[in-house]
Amino acid sequence: MRYIVQNGMAYLVFPSMRHSRFEHSLGTYYQFEKIREKLERVDIGREEVNLVGKLALYHDIGHLPFSHTFEYSFDVLKFLNRELYGEILRKVTGEGTGKHTAKLHEYMGMKILRGG
Repeated sequence: MRYIVQNGMAYLVFPSMRHSRFEHSLGTYYQFEKIREKLERVDIGREEVNLVGKLALYHDIGHLPFSHTFEYSFDVLKFLNRELYGEILRKVTGEGTGKHTAKLHEYMGMKILRGG
């Protein structure tokens, strides 16, 4: 994640607009740490609070280089070749081409974190 650019290809137009998914995830975890104490005061168990921290840190682990650009292209594939689209989706998600509530990178992240 250290070398995957967070802002897609926008840095090619705006050179100072460049940070990695690694930096973004550390920033997200930092924001979690700022609210940790408030979460612990609410009726949420310590285990759930720790889980939120892990999710903050690992939330982008499934991203590929130019991930959102790739995901938009993948959505176009659904209309160009539904069979190939379904085959890729089944390999990544383990499900068919029904209604999906998560993005491709989110399924990839879940797959990585589950060790599959």
